[in-house]
Amino acid sequence: MIKLITVDLDGTLFDSYSRISKENKKAIRYCIENKVKVILSTGKSVKCVDRVIRELGLIDSQIVAGGTIVITPDLKPILTMKISRKSVLGAIYLARKNNIGFGLDTTDGKIYYERYYPELKHIFDTGEVTEKVDDISAGNIASNALIFTFTVDTEHPFNNILKNSITADVKIRRGGPYFLNLLDREAGKVAGLKKILEIYNMGPGEVMAIGDSNNDLGTIEFAGLGVAMDNGTSQVKNIADHITDDNNNSGVAKAIHKFIGTP
Repeated sequence: MIKLITVDLDGTLFDSYSRISKENKKAIRYCIENKVKVILSTGKSVKCVDRVIRELGLIDSQIVAGGTIVITPDLKPILTMKISRKSVLGAIYLARKNNIGFGLDTTDGKIYYERYYPELKHIFDTGEVTEKVDDISAGNIASNALIFTFTVDTEHPFNNILKNSITADVKIRRGGPYFLNLLDREAGKVAGLKKILEIYNMGPGEVMAIGDSNNDLGTIEFAGLGVAMDNGTSQVKNIADHITDDNNNSGVAKAIHKFIGTP
């Protein structure tokens, strides 16, 4: 029996304009009213997720910033997994050397950047709180990093440069077609989900995980029921137990109706 659903935002609960459809909202309310926990599992920052928590009336802990932090509904951190300052400084040096745009998601919920690159528009357009600074390596910013994001697509040579340069305490994850993410080796959406299950004394078999991109592969495979969006990557679809409709046609609501119930 499904007692908890974990759902990604971009490309999943959000449509292509970062909106949540009426159908998705209604389905999520139905879950909450019927004691099924609704847990966001997203790469978005704490400040950005705050709006979604309030919009949906969520009442449980949430997985934020790619699983580097788990928060209560009132935004208090339960689990925080930061990148070491040494690794952040190394990543800054590498990005500057290769003329790559980058941003840094930190524990204060902001995304900091030094120079504007066109790809950063994909972050700005989703409602994230951003701040331009002259030097990210100065002050406390680099000491409170959750996710380091490089603005490169899947074919950019920097993908291999980074792969050959990282240290053992960090790992690489792709954050969609435009971004390459660096985060703590132990962090991730699965780590966040395990913490949630520990809090609520549940097992993977009681979870339905819904997502669209490769950073959802872990939760979809870990959960008892993995659901891929129709707009998801081929890798996600290949491991999912079920494929629902796309994000512009309330695929989340349709998955909830099929496996949990209909209002």
